[in-house]
Amino acid sequence: MRSETMKPKYTAVYEALLQRIETMNPGDKLESEAKLAEDFKVAPMTVRRALEMLANQGRTVGHRGRGTFVASPSSFRGSGMDLLESSEARLISARIESAGSDEPFMGVSAHDFVYRMVHTRHVSGHVVGVQTSLLVASAFEGLLGRDLTRSLSDILADDGLTITETDLGIIKPGKREAELLELSEPASCLSITQRWGSQPVRAVSVTLVRTDRWTIRL
Repeated sequence: MRSETMKPKYTAVYEALLQRIETMNPGDKLESEAKLAEDFKVAPMTVRRALEMLANQGRTVGHRGRGTFVASPSSFRGSGMDLLESSEARLISARIESAGSDEPFMGVSAHDFVYRMVHTRHVSGHVVGVQTSLLVASAFEGLLGRDLTRSLSDILADDGLTITETDLGIIKPGKREAELLELSEPASCLSITQRWGSQPVRAVSVTLVRTDRWTIRL
């Protein structure tokens, strides 16, 4: 009961919305942030954080001026393909931090530590994607001392880990991601969420890809 009481409000809203959209159809529209905030009796910012979590997982897609919609369930569950293996990875940042809002899909407590890495992905010298990765810190001691200029798949191959799940969706990047993607104005990108390990998940990456610069063929 104690851990449930300490659960952040946005996590509770996220879990409630997750259950709700599982009963909805792709393309169905969610209520507005203001209406959801009223329904859940929380601040609009709390709802916004929950919606960002859903969008980052490819479960919803937002359209400016129109609202938030349930995403199509385009996925390759159990696929071990690295959909970005033909692109070059360049490390932007790497740090250790508390899991915080990433706790629900990392299988750790909000107070546990994770490594957060950001890579840009390049083809023929052009940025085609930005990859944000989270790794359970207790599973990869000393990670920051490794060569992190490689792709996440190559880094985790050192530990014998391969991709266990891949989900595809459509999402608009945030301000920092748009800058890294060299986008002068907001544009929807392909979202690739990949996981390494199951029960427990050891690492998760979300990659936003500019489809005007690169096409993924499956």
